[in-house]
Amino acid sequence: MSRFAADARLTIVGDGPERDALVEQIADLGMTDAITIHPGTFDAPTIDALYARAVAAACGGYVGLNITQSLTRGVPFVYPMKANHSPEVSLAHDGVNAFAFRRNTPDSVAEALARVWRTPVDHAAIADADDLEVSAPVDDGVQRWSTDPRSRVPALPRLDDGAASPRCLQTVHRGVTLFGELHA
Repeated sequence: MSRFAADARLTIVGDGPERDALVEQIADLGMTDAITIHPGTFDAPTIDALYARAVAAACGGYVGLNITQSLTRGVPFVYPMKANHSPEVSLAHDGVNAFAFRRNTPDSVAEALARVWRTPVDHAAIADADDLEVSAPVDDGVQRWSTDPRSRVPALPRLDDGAASPRCLQTVHRGVTLFGELHA
């Protein structure tokens, strides 16, 4: 981190199974002043505040909703090129709004972070992506929803206790069926 700036800080957000080991490693490296672990949160103002001070957001695994959260807030995204990503990875444009690392090694991640640091970023342009076209036949009996707020279709259905679990029948991206097949 010190190769970017002497006052660079890393904030890790989440409560996953590696948290305790990370806390111990941070202490062993003497980096408790430079690295903070923030608990996982679903609170929108807290998430907004974390993104507001971020240079980039990073993901060590598959890209999903995390990239839409990052890009809609104008924050570039760092992700592994080789992973079993969800369709949201198609939002990533390497060197523009996202920076892929090719190997899952510390050096490769560090190089991707260095590219973010060296690349001038137009945060407003990242948040204001191209319009999406969503078309669907009227009255076809299919409920549509999206994780992308620009899609002009309803957000995900309720997923709280007592709500029926949704079932994905088909995922289509740019006219290509990525998952499932509907029969008329």
